[in-house]
Amino acid sequence: MRRAPSSRGGFTLIELMVSIVISGIVCGAVFDLLLGQSRFGRYQGAREEVQQNARVALDVISAELRGAPAGALVSGGTDAIRLRVPRAWGAVCNAVEADTTRLWVRFAPGTFPPDFQYARRRWGVAVAQTASVAEPVARWSFVPTVGSTTTANPCDTRLGASPGAVEAVFTGAGFLDPASGVMTIPAGSQAFVYEEVGYDVRMAAGASTGAGMYWLRRVIGFEADGTPRWEAMAGPLPAADGLELRYSRADGTAIAAPVTAAELPQVARIALTVRTRSRTRTHGVPQLSEASTLVYLRN
Repeated sequence: MRRAPSSRGGFTLIELMVSIVISGIVCGAVFDLLLGQSRFGRYQGAREEVQQNARVALDVISAELRGAPAGALVSGGTDAIRLRVPRAWGAVCNAVEADTTRLWVRFAPGTFPPDFQYARRRWGVAVAQTASVAEPVARWSFVPTVGSTTTANPCDTRLGASPGAVEAVFTGAGFLDPASGVMTIPAGSQAFVYEEVGYDVRMAAGASTGAGMYWLRRVIGFEADGTPRWEAMAGPLPAADGLELRYSRADGTAIAAPVTAAELPQVARIALTVRTRSRTRTHGVPQLSEASTLVYLRN
């Protein structure tokens, strides 16, 4: 008896090869899609990194410049600046002409910075010298000094009781008005504790993280000999001009950097530009960003 033909079918070799090719194309397309999304994510992350670095650095420096009083600039270069920034405001309690090296100042509760008493080289007190015949314009006198809180002071007598206020006595040379040679700081005058801060751009060396790249640095203290200690604040930067500072007078005329000591009081405006780059690269090229602002000083 003859066997009936089988009803089961199968793929021919050509059909199998076609299905393999189609599967490969689909898998390749999915892989390229995932790879593209990954590259786009890295690109976006790098872009966000450089934009945030530039904006944060610019905001920090410009905020301290805006808060600095007249005469607070210590030095100014094309890629470096140092200034004295107020950290706590108070009122002078007493200044005795016979005692020209000590000054008592009252501060509101919780405002006197505890770091002041041991970070001596980057701190000081500034007092408002009143106008005199020898120097008719009132100004700030910045006195690098040692300060400590005290309970034996004339604040309550001269300014009245103030529960919870902190009284500090400062010891230093410079409370005399250099123009008149006498103490011209009456009770009730404004005073503030200042911190000397600085920013510059340098290339990291040695085995440190980011070695061989430029970084924006900030002063965090001073050695015993007065040499500043720095730490990286933002970066990396594309080059040594990652921080650019341009100075001008109130009438708009430019002041060449580095600014001389005679021209520091004339600086009324500072144009800041911060340029940053990403650590990661897209197609071998790092992402770059630039942020700028113009700061008017309190002169």
